[in-house]
Amino acid sequence: MNDLKIIDTRHLKAGKSTYLIDLVRYKEKQHYIEIVQNIATSTLDGGSIKIHPDAILPLIKILQALKIEIYGAEPIKDTAISEEVKDKIQKRYFAMVKIEDIALQLGLEKENVVAVLDERGIEIVSQKKPFNKYWKKRKN
Repeated sequence: MNDLKIIDTRHLKAGKSTYLIDLVRYKEKQHYIEIVQNIATSTLDGGSIKIHPDAILPLIKILQALKIEIYGAEPIKDTAISEEVKDKIQKRYFAMVKIEDIALQLGLEKENVVAVLDERGIEIVSQKKPFNKYWKKRKN
């Protein structure tokens, strides 16, 4: 009998790395965060860490301090996208709005819009009109 149960899973893509962040319940009472990293260009299995709930807040503070050290004091643009905005992206994409236009309308980067569509399993298709040099306009 397996004592581990995955309660929630989140997906994060950054560069060539993909992170799966799982909320795991162990023995019906203790919760842990498990982070698994997979690197697209690596043949090795990704690394995994389990974080005890008591370590989450100190870990966040350490990561925020390191973020300031890496990027300096300049404010960093939050790239988290709410579910409401993700729904708008999906709805507009299905309405044949170009990805560049969706990004402009919602104040996002094109890569963020593509990432949301990819996360939701939506295939990105060419949005250019088909062109055939042999097609001619009909003159009436």
